[in-house]
Parts: sequence; C-alpha cells; structure tokens
Amino acid sequence: MPKFILALILVGIIAYVFAGDPKEVYMPNEAGGFVTLTEDWCQIDPAIQQGFLHRAYATEGDGTRHEGCWIRPSTADAPQVQGVEIIPLVNVWFDGEIVTYRQELFSFEKKRWEIQTPAIEVKPTL
Repeated sequence: MPKFILALILVGIIAYVFAGDPKEVYMPNEAGGFVTLTEDWCQIDPAIQQGFLHRAYATEGDGTRHEGCWIRPSTADAPQVQGVEIIPLVNVWFDGEIVTYRQELFSFEKKRWEIQTPAIEVKPTL
C-alpha cells in the first residue's frame, strides 16, 4: 500500500511539473546557469537515434548555451528489490555524452540552491 501511495505522489509531481506554462523545468548547474528540460521535440539526429525525444539545453553564467536532448526512463521496468527505493531519473544527452540527474532536482522556478559548507577550523599541531 505505501508503494502505491508513493507511486501516486510521484505521478502527481510529474503531472504538476509538466502541466504548467511554459513547458520548461530548470535545475541550477555548477557553471552558474541552468539545465533546462523542455517539451519541444529533439532536433539533434544522433540523440534522436539513441531514443532521446525532447529538447534540453544548458546555460552558463556568461550566457553560453549548449543544446541537447533528454528522456525520462520508465520506472515500471525497474526490478523490484526489497528495501531498495526506485529513484525517478532524467537522462540528458549533450554532445554525445549522457548525464543522469534525479528528477526531483528540476522545478518550474529558476532558483539557485543555497549550499552552506561547514566552517573549517585548522588547529596547529605542536
């Protein structure tokens, strides 16, 4: 029963994420920009031949843009292993390289993550 409820929640999140207008979701990247997933059709032949259906692009802080494509693999075919949680993923194709992200990292809002690193105190050794 809990797996069924979790599946319903995930379907609801997916529907919510892709039901809004515009049809794009964003994830901040380390280059100071965002990875953007769209519902537009992929226009890059090598990516299409590998099964990537939708257009993606990544931006850098200086405005540089990298075109790519993405697909969300089905979790229905994943083997069910007791005690193992299936994590919905997104595979993104950029210049022949495939990068995998957790689906939950994307949102409608272009917002940077607030990452706080702990303060490091260095003590001299005597």
